[in-house]
Amino acid sequence: MSRRGSLSYEGDGYVEPVPSFMASQMSAIHKCGEGADCAFHQVPLNSKPAYQFHEDDKAELVLVYRPSQPVSTSALHPVGSLYEVPLNIHQAQKEHDGYVAALKRRGIEVGEVTQLLAKDSEPGQCGRAELEQLAFDSMCYRVSESSAQLKEEQEYYVSDEYKAKVISAMSADQLIDLILTRPTVTLTRADANTPLVAREFRMRPLGNLTFTRDQQITTSRGVVMGRLSSPQRNGEAEIMELVMRRVGIEPIGRIPAPGTLEGGDFIAGGHTMLMGVGLRSNQAAAKFLMGADLLGSERFALVRDVFDRNQDRMHLDCIMSLIGKDVALLDETVA
Repeated sequence: MSRRGSLSYEGDGYVEPVPSFMASQMSAIHKCGEGADCAFHQVPLNSKPAYQFHEDDKAELVLVYRPSQPVSTSALHPVGSLYEVPLNIHQAQKEHDGYVAALKRRGIEVGEVTQLLAKDSEPGQCGRAELEQLAFDSMCYRVSESSAQLKEEQEYYVSDEYKAKVISAMSADQLIDLILTRPTVTLTRADANTPLVAREFRMRPLGNLTFTRDQQITTSRGVVMGRLSSPQRNGEAEIMELVMRRVGIEPIGRIPAPGTLEGGDFIAGGHTMLMGVGLRSNQAAAKFLMGADLLGSERFALVRDVFDRNQDRMHLDCIMSLIGKDVALLDETVA
């Protein structure tokens, strides 16, 4: 199949032992055509398609998210954050850095999510508007029930106008921190000094953004943004969609409700694309992919998890990996 490029996951760059924390973390992109390193705003959105024909396609660019404070905060309650075991953030970062170094030794370019988000995003730069909008959507002001009736001069300080003013003054790094922690600021009326008092800062950290395989899939047609099923992961797809644009890739579709689709449930096998349907991805998403002609393959095989539906085997890639063009590795307990 003739292709200008492709996007695959954990492909030929996956050649050295990978620490346990790093399993299924990486989203690997094959850059397409000239100017692949240009900032997103310099490249027409339709000029850099990314395709994936087979899971074993050689990766050229890998997108990663280095574990940071949102991961550490989420680790305060591993089970409630979709983690299998308690986490040492420093060990996770060490393993991540080792994996990135291994990829670079193989000549694979690595793009880190927060660095790509920050690209051209300081005040006055051309990538700023999209990052500000994402930050605006990620932060909420609320008034405590005891202070529901505000004076007119107080209402301004919980308005969208005031929030936009606050966000416009932030550095790119501040905006990214806001996007990754998704704060809600609870305010009460003040009797002196300032119109309002910030009583509580509640965070909803994105502790699973590290798993950059899950927010999207890539077919023989291009990148399709997923719709993650767990509330802990709300907001991840929007972040990764902006990251895709930062590297010049415009997604060809987005899974709508009630469909759910996570990248770990999608495996490209050449002329046959496979999708797991069960705990995290559903039939509605599969129907959408077919109906919108987003696959570009001869066959589309659905692997239905009817009876197990266990978090330990949440995705198709938990029980199956393609390790060659015609070789699959299966979990013997479910094969």
